[in-house]
Amino acid sequence: MPTSSIIPLAEVLNDHRMFFPFVGLIISVSWAVALLVRSYPPKYKAALITVLVIMVGSSAYATRQRNQVWYSEETLWHDVTIKSPNNGRGLMNYGLSKMATGDYATANIYYTRALKLLPSYFSLYVNLGILKAAMDQPVLAENYFKMGQAYGANYPDAYIYYGRFLNQQHRYAEAITNLQQAISLSPGNIYARITLMDVYQNIENWAALNAMALQTQRLVPDNIETQKYLKAAETGKSKIDIEAEQVKASPTAEKYGVKLILLQRGALSTMY
Repeated sequence: MPTSSIIPLAEVLNDHRMFFPFVGLIISVSWAVALLVRSYPPKYKAALITVLVIMVGSSAYATRQRNQVWYSEETLWHDVTIKSPNNGRGLMNYGLSKMATGDYATANIYYTRALKLLPSYFSLYVNLGILKAAMDQPVLAENYFKMGQAYGANYPDAYIYYGRFLNQQHRYAEAITNLQQAISLSPGNIYARITLMDVYQNIENWAALNAMALQTQRLVPDNIETQKYLKAAETGKSKIDIEAEQVKASPTAEKYGVKLILLQRGALSTMY
């Protein structure tokens, strides 16, 4: 009830509440058609059945076409960009699907198009920040993250992904400030908590890491990431120490490569 009539939704959503009523409707209509066919004189039944077969066949073809569109996130949002070229949200989501596959150039094109239609949409700026960071353009990335916060000051995502970016840039004090703000806006946001724990481990603040891990464990007792951070806080082992133990226990060329990267960077950053 709150999402249907009291609190307005920020986005247009597909209404799942219609699913069950439609099940009963389809059963009723199908049975009504069956009774209609039975009641018709034999000389009209063939014509009626032919019409029904054509209708069902057309619906089957249309369903197959829609299934092709709904095959994946990418095909769905690409269809939206074709049929609704002025739908900024659709353009952004298609850009997201392309960014997920590593096609940053195409993602940038669609984000730019979406920005012309949604110049004050905070989520779009956040996604542009993530994209520019992935394209190794940290200055542009930071500008977009800050614009995302300007337009979405009350949304935790505006602080989470900027905090993650700052963590990757080894600007840990700023990362902590942003992630703490995200948690204050959404105390149950597990990703914000995990990212903050990652920062604490990077700076080896074991007391803060232990406190955050214990708080998070009370929220999600079975979260594997939280358990790893809690163990790290209890043992006081850095990421380099943990990786070194794993390499020693099971030496492989791949693990030695990861260890070398850790030694060069000082710590691993959370991947996009």
